[in-house]
Amino acid sequence: MYHPHNQYQSLLRTENIEPLVRTIEQLNTEVENNEAGLVELCRMLDNDFHFPTNVTTMNKTNSKEDLDDGDGALFYLIEQKYNLPRSVDDSREGRLQNLRNQVNHLIKLRETKIKKNKELLQLVHDYEDEVMLHVLPELRKKLDCPEDKDVILKLIDQKFQREADLFRKFIDKMK
Repeated sequence: MYHPHNQYQSLLRTENIEPLVRTIEQLNTEVENNEAGLVELCRMLDNDFHFPTNVTTMNKTNSKEDLDDGDGALFYLIEQKYNLPRSVDDSREGRLQNLRNQVNHLIKLRETKIKKNKELLQLVHDYEDEVMLHVLPELRKKLDCPEDKDVILKLIDQKFQREADLFRKFIDKMK
């Protein structure tokens, strides 16, 4: 059994409980508010959503509304990202033609990117060949020979100059 050391110990414990009780009451209020919000949200969803009476009415939805509701945001983002042409004709044929134009534009964009990637790959291979066939053998040969440090520093400067030239070519190709 617990025996307090002084007569005010129980009062101290009671005072320490009050902030805890207030915090619990605040949390309880927040939980009740959240629960009320969820109930309202569920009620709105349940009342606003109606199942079709049969399959034929379900299939007769307007395709333009479906496109605008579900895929409109996706088409907008794709158009903005790739600068795709947009037609103002809202008819079915207009939308189909717009899709054809966008697909053709994306195909051209893809082909351009493939071509650019091939050029960049060729540039990387050229860079590797230059380093492996010219720069490194020359440096090895010069470093293996007992020569003055001035010659070695000159060769290192030449190496850096060649690398800088190759890097400039690489940057020019990237643009």
